[in-house]
Amino acid sequence: MLALPFYIVELCLQKAFKGYASSINSCLLSSAQCEILIADNQEAGYTIMIDKNSEDYLNGKGLIIKNINENDISILQIDNKLISPRSKQKRCDCAILNVTDMRFVEFKTNSQGNSVKAVESTYKQAMKQLSTTLHLFISKERNIGIDLQKKRRLSAHICTSVRFPRLSASQIGYAIDFALQEHIPLTFGTITNI
Repeated sequence: MLALPFYIVELCLQKAFKGYASSINSCLLSSAQCEILIADNQEAGYTIMIDKNSEDYLNGKGLIIKNINENDISILQIDNKLISPRSKQKRCDCAILNVTDMRFVEFKTNSQGNSVKAVESTYKQAMKQLSTTLHLFISKERNIGIDLQKKRRLSAHICTSVRFPRLSASQIGYAIDFALQEHIPLTFGTITNI
């Protein structure tokens, strides 16, 4: 068994999520590359690391994580990995963690966004999944005596495919609503910086 990064050990995630479908150890992917590519892979059923030759990336369904300082970063696979696929609990796909940050990510790369109503529905569903997961992690950490909001800068991100309509005014409105409700920033797109 590989040793967990110290910034994961510090959060005691393995203790907080003891008894879940998979151990934290088996849900982590780590890298220190300046550009890390991930996707919610259909075949696997959960978030994986990809490269620029992968089908997910070529179809515009990947998320590019810009890691400018080449710090160690972990991807915590949440949906269908940490949390069982049989669970009815809403949850986002993964979280990106490092020493200072924890960003919850929801992929909506299969959503078409054929109408304004469809785009709004996609964003609202993603926000609900992000909120539920955020509260789950805050609660689980609080149960073991850790204030996650003090330990990490928390944020959320919605990744849609490159073909999904970009309604900037809607995204700004949703980001404001999310920040007012959850007190953390929400971003959108196929690229994120950490």
